[in-house]
Amino acid sequence: MLLALDTSRLQLKKIVRADTITLASTGKVWYKRLQDRIEFYTRPGYHPVYPEMELKPITAYIIERHCGKQAGRPALASR
Repeated sequence: MLLALDTSRLQLKKIVRADTITLASTGKVWYKRLQDRIEFYTRPGYHPVYPEMELKPITAYIIERHCGKQAGRPALASR
């Protein structure tokens, strides 16, 4: 049996340092929540290990809550 190669999966790269993601990454980064962690990727599509799970576009809320130096801490209210 011969299967076609899905080249879009070859271009999907995992972002291993969430502290590099900023608000400027909106529209350029996608994510998937898996049990106790969130994984970030460079392209839209499906999770490489769990192909039934579609990646979601990153939002300002996810960036503020899970990325950067304040990851895991609530954002400080502006005064």
